[in-house]
Amino acid sequence: MEPSISPTMRRAGRRLHSEFARRARLKACLDGLHNRSRNAIRAAFFENLTYDAVAKKEAVPLSTMIS
Repeated sequence: MEPSISPTMRRAGRRLHSEFARRARLKACLDGLHNRSRNAIRAAFFENLTYDAVAKKEAVPLSTMIS
């Protein structure tokens, strides 16, 4: 006899699977970008840097980073 899985555990499993799928799609999108663009996006979203901070980090004018 198989152990029964509670509805709460089933929902948790679906959420976890959904999160893994979302992360895989995000990684695939980022991997499709040029290094400079990928690095800028990662810095802005994952390091919480501003456009100005990312522009300085990448050594490009702020107007270039914003566009």
